[in-house]
Amino acid sequence: MVTTAPARIRVVQESEATGETAELYQRLREAFRVPLVPDVFKLASLRPDFLRVLTDGYESMFLRGVLPREVKETIATVVSQTNACQYCTRAHSLFMTAFGVSQESAQAIESGDIDGAAVDERYRGLLLLAAKVTQHAYKVTDEDIAALKSAGLSDEEVLEGVFVACMFNGINRLADTFGLFELMQLREAQ
Repeated sequence: MVTTAPARIRVVQESEATGETAELYQRLREAFRVPLVPDVFKLASLRPDFLRVLTDGYESMFLRGVLPREVKETIATVVSQTNACQYCTRAHSLFMTAFGVSQESAQAIESGDIDGAAVDERYRGLLLLAAKVTQHAYKVTDEDIAALKSAGLSDEEVLEGVFVACMFNGINRLADTFGLFELMQLREAQ
């Protein structure tokens, strides 16, 4: 099928998916509770083993864990904005508001203004750490982690926040490398 704006590589559209790819696409539709597969997952569709890793990663990041979903969506947006990934910034800004972040705070985060967002102070340091991990992880210090713990975060929360940041750095690279810039860019032509 023809897409509205193709990626830089061929993708398997939902109508042509078979086997494990079709199963993973169904799992994604159920996880997202929408009748379509988000475009970034289609970028891995030529390799069902890669698509499985991406799907498992999504589910472990967003459907399970100890941090509230809105915090994880905010981390994803901070990382995506820091990396200037248009697709992921827009997508996760929408998810932020869907999970309870105010429109004003979502706009502040989307524009890179963490301090201008109404964020629970317990998590503000985690957002700043996500940006630091994105820009120069080698500069993260013992003091950075200790400050998060002093703010009341558990080791599990710190790990989960850093994991989301690291995963989104990879997802941003995937989207940008293969030319994914707009939401629903790879949908099948009707």
